[in-house]
Amino acid sequence: MDTFISEAVFIFDKDGKFVKKLALQGEGPNEYIRPMDIVVEEEKVWILDNGRTRKIFDFSGSKVDEIDLTTFSAIIFESLKEAKVFAFISGDIDDNLIIADKIGGKIGSYFPYLSRRVDRVIINPIFKNYSDDKIIYRREFNDTLYAINSEGLLNPYKHMNFGGYTLGKEFDVDNLSDENLKNIH
Repeated sequence: MDTFISEAVFIFDKDGKFVKKLALQGEGPNEYIRPMDIVVEEEKVWILDNGRTRKIFDFSGSKVDEIDLTTFSAIIFESLKEAKVFAFISGDIDDNLIIADKIGGKIGSYFPYLSRRVDRVIINPIFKNYSDDKIIYRREFNDTLYAINSEGLLNPYKHMNFGGYTLGKEFDVDNLSDENLKNIH
């Protein structure tokens, strides 16, 4: 996927040879406006289009379905096995992490933006852990990785000890709440 120059999704074979461009850019029925991220699941390509829609294509380039994200926008997303739960990095001004079901219904949202000071690009803030089918979320300036399970629940996953450079004992990673998440910027 090229989000900057051609704004298109390309298909390559297992040897890296170009096969074709998936669908066309535009506003027609089998087109996308601006692909921002992709997930390949269930023999389908799920495209996060223009931050507000997930368009689902088969490998031939035909659109199978479209799901509007009506209550939030996103810039990055990942899915769990069988595409039942999705995690999004929000493009809105509210919370950074949005967890939603297959049809775009919000399950939860976490890590409110108290300021946009950390609006720098975080490379791969969410990624899939294939060994135990979890989505892992990492937050900038945080010593804890969080896991999203197949029920859409967020829990601390791994804690990294940075010696004297930690968030401190006042931050309780075992009890996630809006109150203690406000301290993370």
